[in-house]
Amino acid sequence: MTYKNDKTESTQARIGVQAGKRGPLEIFVSILSCLTGAELKKTHLTHKANLDSRLATKYINSLVGLDLISKKDLSFYVITPRGRDFLKQYDVLIGMIEPKSANISQGHLPNDNFARSLSDNVLIYSARIQS
Repeated sequence: MTYKNDKTESTQARIGVQAGKRGPLEIFVSILSCLTGAELKKTHLTHKANLDSRLATKYINSLVGLDLISKKDLSFYVITPRGRDFLKQYDVLIGMIEPKSANISQGHLPNDNFARSLSDNVLIYSARIQS
C-alpha cells in the first residue's frame, strides 16, 4: 500500500531515491520528515523512511532520547517542536553548503523545500517551517 495525500506525492518523492548508504544524519532527517505531515505508527514510519525494523528501532529510540520526536497514545510517534527546529536548522545548513540546491524547482514536488544531502546521492525532504 502506498501512502499518499494532497500535500505529498509518494514516499520516494518525499524522501528520495538513494544510490548509496545513508548516514545517521540523513536517517534522522528522513524519519523527522516523515513525521512532519502526520503522526505515524512505528511500522508506517519504518516503511516511509525506508528502514528495516532493527534500524528503525535504534534511530527512533535515539530521536525520542534527543526529544526530537515523542510517542503519543502508546503507538503513534509525532515530531516535537525541537524536531521541527532541527529540520529548519538542517535546511539552513544545507542551503549554506550547497546554495544552488535551495533553488530546486520541480513542478511535481509539493511547495516545500527539498535539498540535496551531503552525499549528493539522496534528495532529502524537509518541510519549510515558518517562524
